Amino acid sequence: MFDYVFRNATIIDGTGSEAFTGDVALKDGRIETIAPLIESDATEVVDCVGKTLSPGFIDMHSHADAVILGYPRMESMVFQGITTFVACQCGHSIAPVGSLWEGSQALYHLYHAVSGNLYADMYGGINYSSSEKIIPLIEKEFGFSPRWESMGEFMDEVDAKGLSGNMITLAGYNTLRLINADPDKKTFLTDKQKDIIKGQIRECLEAGAFGMSTGLDYKPGIFAETTELIEMAEVLKRTGGIYFSHWRKTGLRSGTPKKQKKINGIREAMDIGLANDVQVQISHISNGYDVYPSRDDDVHRFVAEKTLAVVDGYHRKDVMYILM
Repeated sequence: MFDYVFRNATIIDGTGSEAFTGDVALKDGRIETIAPLIESDATEVVDCVGKTLSPGFIDMHSHADAVILGYPRMESMVFQGITTFVACQCGHSIAPVGSLWEGSQALYHLYHAVSGNLYADMYGGINYSSSEKIIPLIEKEFGFSPRWESMGEFMDEVDAKGLSGNMITLAGYNTLRLINADPDKKTFLTDKQKDIIKGQIRECLEAGAFGMSTGLDYKPGIFAETTELIEMAEVLKRTGGIYFSHWRKTGLRSGTPKKQKKINGIREAMDIGLANDVQVQISHISNGYDVYPSRDDDVHRFVAEKTLAVVDGYHRKDVMYILM
């Protein structure tokens, strides 16, 4: 006897096969049988005529780690069919927590309550505040206390609270640099700082993180040079971790930044992966070359193909990549 049988659904099984009509039976939270007709009894039978049944979707780019303890049922995702999300992107991660707190996207309104000038701060490159100021606001609004000092402690909190879906975490490099070095100016990390950050990346990976993410268009990630990132990403090679990057595209979003060649940001991400023989995921992929006039579709198509040709060149050197 099954717990549930979903009858007469249009089934997309995720293998690339054509959709087909059939039944799906579940027992103890797992799929037991998929067949054109399941005649066994079930505690509950769900009529799925006119509905499609498929594996859950994966959201490859999310910042939901910042609030998942406040919304463990994941309603906004589950209602869209998303059952797994990759959090801690763009260099931001909710763990570990230090003396400074990043103003990640899901907490902008709380950051504004502390800073008083949300847009001037966030787009002016100042994207952090005192943890002691913002944590009480999080405790009041969401009912959890982000005072953990490691990714493992954060994951223990998530496990204790429960989660309706699956969360993939990353070591947020901007967060690690923020709590270990001067976040306001370009500085080179000392050997001691490097050792501490490498240890924190390692701890994140041991706690289950799939890799490390960077955000290179805003402080403090913008201060990390390629050689530094190559050295830090070396930790990933030992565990099979992936390098995820919000690549250098716009430069520091403050005033009138010096224009950079966008394609170099894509090359940098691939160079980091190639140097360490690790997989690379490039977030927010777009043309690597500026286009003027901007509405010329033929020119846009040409530079898109030229951008992908650069990526393909790295791929032929055996760098694995995912474009988003």
